[in-house]
Amino acid sequence: MTDAEAAPSFHAKARPDGTGRIFHSLIGHSADVAACLEILLERPVIAARLERAGGAPLTPRRKARLCALAALHDFGKANAGFQRRIRGAPGRQAGHIGVALSLLRDSRPETQALRGRLAAALGLAALEGWVEEPEDLDAWLRAILAHHGAPPVPDESGRGLWEPQDGRDPVQGVAALVAAVRGWYGPAFEPGGEPLGAAPPFLHAFCGLLMLADWLGSDERFFPYERPGDGDRMAFARGQAAAAVAAIGLAPDAARRRLGGRLPSFEALFGVAPRPAQAAVEALDALDDGGLAILEAETGSGKTEAALRRFLALFRAGVVDGLYFALPTRAAAVQIHRRIHETVARILGPDAPPVVLAVPGYLRVDDTDAEARLPNRRVLWPDGLPEARGWAAEHPKRYCAAAIAVGTVDQALAAALQVGHAHLRGAALLRQLVVVDEVHASDPYMAALLGVLLDLMRVAGGRVLLMSATLGSALRTRLLGLRADAVPPFAAAVETPYPLLGTRAGPAPPIAPPPRQKTVTVELAAAADPEPVAERALAAARAG
Repeated sequence: MTDAEAAPSFHAKARPDGTGRIFHSLIGHSADVAACLEILLERPVIAARLERAGGAPLTPRRKARLCALAALHDFGKANAGFQRRIRGAPGRQAGHIGVALSLLRDSRPETQALRGRLAAALGLAALEGWVEEPEDLDAWLRAILAHHGAPPVPDESGRGLWEPQDGRDPVQGVAALVAAVRGWYGPAFEPGGEPLGAAPPFLHAFCGLLMLADWLGSDERFFPYERPGDGDRMAFARGQAAAAVAAIGLAPDAARRRLGGRLPSFEALFGVAPRPAQAAVEALDALDDGGLAILEAETGSGKTEAALRRFLALFRAGVVDGLYFALPTRAAAVQIHRRIHETVARILGPDAPPVVLAVPGYLRVDDTDAEARLPNRRVLWPDGLPEARGWAAEHPKRYCAAAIAVGTVDQALAAALQVGHAHLRGAALLRQLVVVDEVHASDPYMAALLGVLLDLMRVAGGRVLLMSATLGSALRTRLLGLRADAVPPFAAAVETPYPLLGTRAGPAPPIAPPPRQKTVTVELAAAADPEPVAERALAAARAG
């Protein structure tokens, strides 16, 4: 849509094109984002997590209401300041979040008429029927206005931008958007039905999913700007949303079918008989782990393969749709990424979801590195890589939304902090098995953040596997969510069996000790000069 064709419209997006600008309408972009949320809510794993977080079934009407709210996320772009900014027109320019929240919250007598017009255009009276308490509606409005990754902050200087000017009436623009939304999601506006509720875990998960939908709905690879004669944008958007979710690996149904009705044995998957620790994790298939298991076993016992076997079991059963494998260092993440990619590709073949290296500074998916980072957040991938397969690798904020990601633990822990796009990370992790390796490396600060992340996962029914070679009893007790007085005294802690598999639901069957034993002796030697140390290490390596 060009300047001349779009003159009386309300725009959501624009970019230079030749000698002018091309535009994407507010209604068109809203359809794109709502369609993306709609297809995400159709994923059984995501729906199950939202139901658990909200404490109520995700009925068709509740889904329609969530999608309708998503379609309203950018209603603030109808204000005159934003329309000037996007058209490059002279006069006062503004954003679209703070100015919307400010007017809705304005209680001054002189602005009540304008606020009333905006409230009527938004259909707030109808939206009040979707919630139990008036303050719940305010929470939902703030949730949709948080789609840029942070809580909205009122901009009281922009109230006048909602008055008619520049040949446009912003309130009429909002009314036109709401009319389109009613056409897309009519059942949402029918009276009755279960209220949405405003439980914080439910709101947080919705915020994160809306951010993900907005990222996808703004990607021109899937959602090109409108052109004259395109027809019904929502019909187009729904088809593109399904294609987008499949392209980036968030709909891995083909890979799940490839595993068949029954998961192959550990030996069939990895070519060797399982070691005791691996067999114990395999036995979790028949146990209730309460969503969390902690595996403690020595280095070299095959914990990585045990984690992959656990992922494949949960994946085949439809309990998770993805994997985030978190490690304490960049070097470890790079090494394990290669191993996991090769294993997943071997087991799942051409249907394998993309495996992203979630380490800032890299642009890698599977065994392919991007060729360059281009302007406007675009990334140039080599020819032959399926379009958008590396989508989640293109920005650190997207790492947790990868189908399978191997990266540093800080990317996952950011979901437990009050930082930008924490909701996106947290909501994306809910659909995955989150594996944290070498969890003993956590300092007190990291351990506290991990505890918050585990609580977020637990409330929504997420799945977590923690692994360590040397985990203390105090940290183990804390991570399992037990009371502080449940930490055993020192004598009892010393007698704790090792290897050990603990779960939130209770102790798992004991693990047999490794069949091979070794004797270790400690010898003190001076290390002031690095040369003898290096020679001794090389000699030991050559000797096996």
